[in-house]
Amino acid sequence: MRIDALTTAYQGMQSATERLNSAGGRIAQARPDEDLAGDIVDLKVAGIQMRASTAVAKTASEMMGTLLDMFG
Repeated sequence: MRIDALTTAYQGMQSATERLNSAGGRIAQARPDEDLAGDIVDLKVAGIQMRASTAVAKTASEMMGTLLDMFG
């Protein structure tokens, strides 16, 4: 079984985007008396997930470039 780092990074970015959109929508539609703590945490988690996925994509790209330089 092969794990493709760029595919994993892309899926992480998609998941982060969905989490961000969902939490943002709930916050936008919330009543003034609603507790938004969980949604705010989801926004922070989505940001962290996006940064981590971006780092994975960047590292995979750099590794591919290194391999191409070595064998290309």
